Amino acid sequence: CDTCGKAFRDVYHLKRHRLSHTDERPFQCPVCQQRFKRKDRMASHVRSHQGHVHKPYACGHCGKSF
Repeated sequence: CDTCGKAFRDVYHLKRHRLSHTDERPFQCPVCQQRFKRKDRMASHVRSHQGHVHKPYACGHCGKSF
């Protein structure tokens, strides 16, 4: 890695590692819009939503979400 000097046995892992030095988060959860640097991390996160219905809005009067 040109930034930190860490060595990798293949280009794939080097490219994946380089993401750790940036603030770029190109992958977005379609349920809650949280962003991730890696697609596999986003996919794992999306699975955590299974069985849950995302309700991002809460009524200011009664607190019920929709």
